[in-house]
Amino acid sequence: MPGATKKICQSLVFKIQKDISSEVKSIASFLPKNYSLEDIELLIKEYYPYEREGFQYQYLYYKKKDEFLVKKGKKIRFQFPTPIELLKSNQTVKKLLKKENQVEYALKYDADLAKENADRLMAKRKPKIDRITRKIEVAKFKTQIVSDTPFLDKLIGLYERKKTSQLNKLYIINELTKFYNKKIINFFFKLNDTELNIQLREIAFRYLQSFNLSPRLRKAKYMKSKSKNKKTRDYYNKVYKYERNSINGTPQKLDYLIDTANFEKIKKYDYFISHSSKDIEKIEPLIKLLNKGGLYIYCDWLNDSEYLKRNLVCDETISVIKKQMEKSEKVLFVDSPNSKSSIWCKYELNYATELNKSIYFTVIDNSSEFTKISKYNDKWFVDENYKQLVLLQ
Repeated sequence: MPGATKKICQSLVFKIQKDISSEVKSIASFLPKNYSLEDIELLIKEYYPYEREGFQYQYLYYKKKDEFLVKKGKKIRFQFPTPIELLKSNQTVKKLLKKENQVEYALKYDADLAKENADRLMAKRKPKIDRITRKIEVAKFKTQIVSDTPFLDKLIGLYERKKTSQLNKLYIINELTKFYNKKIINFFFKLNDTELNIQLREIAFRYLQSFNLSPRLRKAKYMKSKSKNKKTRDYYNKVYKYERNSINGTPQKLDYLIDTANFEKIKKYDYFISHSSKDIEKIEPLIKLLNKGGLYIYCDWLNDSEYLKRNLVCDETISVIKKQMEKSEKVLFVDSPNSKSSIWCKYELNYATELNKSIYFTVIDNSSEFTKISKYNDKWFVDENYKQLVLLQ
């Protein structure tokens, strides 16, 4: 529904303009004596940082949609303004920038009063900014922030195949929520805007919301298949649209999926992290550090948390760990007192040796900093009966 899509875009621009007016009015009492558009922009960024970021992503999303239309030989449809264009065209901003208003403000300017007003607004805004910051930090903790990973395009391609079932799409979208980068954000904006299935569209919306990217959930009444085939159209509008499934989060299910599902078969990891669960809070910064180097990591509580629950440990848990290690290029052992006493770490290192995988290590020091990653030559873990130890546990 192109008309509905364009109206949603226009409605979004209107809402953003209302928000900008409200924000500008809140900072108008402590602008510099001789202010400019740049001063207004800087203050809004300081007092409403996350709102600006949400506008930027909306702009990039609609810009990409227009670029796609041009590529197909069609006219651009959305022309979503850039954040600075939104600011320039805002009526409240235009009023502030009128010469007579700037002169009047400069004549009445009181530096002490301006500082008092600025401090008052920051006292009001800071709790919300801090709350959003914590919310985003929690969301990022659950993801890998990799600029790009070869199989991301393949996962998105699998999702977009016409014959992909709603259940398989659910599995794929669940995998994609474990990433945070521009490509994934843009994909979730697209799903939030165009995905016909209500459950999948809601997942995309919640993902964007968790990073405070100001999504607007498109209403189901606007979502309809326009297929020329009546049978196909009826299926999408009356069946697929309302389909709901759930992920059976057990080691047995994951073990089965790794062997059979296309979206599992294409996954490869640069490092398998062998560590103690007692060191989780220290492991997360390590993963983010490796992500910055463009490396994709396998870590059980991050990649397979919905399947590998502690209370469900079984033979298939061991099978999953083995298969994920086989799909990893190298093994990285996080050396700590906890990991040295972990039967699971001992198992993983022995199995990695059996696979002839390169084993590297890093040490967590008292300040939670990591030593340089180096080849691991210590053989303390070698045990012919390592498989039985885990089974006994």
